[in-house]
Amino acid sequence: MDEFMNAAILEAQQGRQAGGIPIGSVLVKDGKIVGRVYGVSRCGSSRFEFR
Repeated sequence: MDEFMNAAILEAQQGRQAGGIPIGSVLVKDGKIVGRVYGVSRCGSSRFEFR
């Protein structure tokens, strides 16, 4: 797997540990990660927050 897929998998694991859904994503621009996100569930709805 490439580094970006690995980074997304790590985000998904963080989402699961935070009690959310195991979905992670990274935003890549010019070969560099510029954003990361994982799924969290609050008040019965799912949302994503880039950081």
